[in-house]
Amino acid sequence: MRQFLICFALSIVSVGYIGITRNVSSLEAVEAEFPDVRMGGSFQPKDCTPRHRVAILVPYRNRAENLKVLIYNLNRVLANQQIDYGVFVIEQVSCICYFVAC
Repeated sequence: MRQFLICFALSIVSVGYIGITRNVSSLEAVEAEFPDVRMGGSFQPKDCTPRHRVAILVPYRNRAENLKVLIYNLNRVLANQQIDYGVFVIEQVSCICYFVAC
């Protein structure tokens, strides 16, 4: 197994203004834009050992357009920061409230 150096604390491309992309056509377009993101929504830098591992839980219900935009922008920002991450979309299937007082 090859050993890699630890990723830089700040990536060259993670400094400065980060614009938000609001027009995302489909989740397939997101997959095409980020080929290094593995099936299931996880990413790990290829040429260095990441300093951090992050799990992002996204509660979801009936907001497909917002989900596409969020997933696109999360992938763009976190991959540039060379973070080992996984995005988990948790869909609410009933009328039971969560994350709010009912």
